[in-house]
Amino acid sequence: LNGVSQGRQRNGAYRIPDAPHKQKDGTLLTIAGIPVANVFVWKPTLAPGRNVIEVTDGAGHRDRMVVYQQIGTTPMPVEPQALVQDLRSSNPANPALFIDRPVEAEGPVYTDVDGSSDNTFDLLPAVLDGATWIGTRRLSDPALKTDISFRLHPASAGATVYVLFSTGTHPIITLKAPNPQITAEAGSLQKTLTECGFQRVETPVVWRDQDLNRADAALWSRTVAPGETVALPGHILDYVVLLKPKSP
Repeated sequence: LNGVSQGRQRNGAYRIPDAPHKQKDGTLLTIAGIPVANVFVWKPTLAPGRNVIEVTDGAGHRDRMVVYQQIGTTPMPVEPQALVQDLRSSNPANPALFIDRPVEAEGPVYTDVDGSSDNTFDLLPAVLDGATWIGTRRLSDPALKTDISFRLHPASAGATVYVLFSTGTHPIITLKAPNPQITAEAGSLQKTLTECGFQRVETPVVWRDQDLNRADAALWSRTVAPGETVALPGHILDYVVLLKPKSP
């Protein structure tokens, strides 16, 4: 992390956190942490602003990503190379991070990945190739509802900003009925996006819900100019903000 070693992890040492599960009779059964192979977890504290995270297995395989973090309601420090400036989250319990790395199919959406399942991007539409994203904790949790705002770097070439969100329906192969609560909140978000100048992108999208079921999603977009600010009021719904920078 920023050039400082966080130590090594042994394969198989990671365990899924203990979690209560409701049984058919309604009682709760706590399942103790189950060991998981090929999952490695470090929990260092990220600094405000730019963080460079690198991992290697010592055998020639390595990966790298850059995370820009906002802490509390304090704006993210100015970073000359960052596309996203003045990143703000209105909820101190749900800080926002700019993940300066292209999204990946089957990659995580939220930052509170704890082994109890999480949204993943599943198969991404081609229009999102090369897009980066703003990471938060799960936005469908009422306690984590937050407004998000940011400004594009004035020296950038601008970007297309996308919002990807659950619609409350599922592919027919899942045999799952629509969720009216999610559908209603999705309708509310669509109204907000329309007011903020976004338009629907006509492409089918499927991602994973918090139970890892395949779920239908909608994709909306807006072209944002260099130096322009984007402000999105919070909604209690699984959604994520993505950015695809324009070429100079």
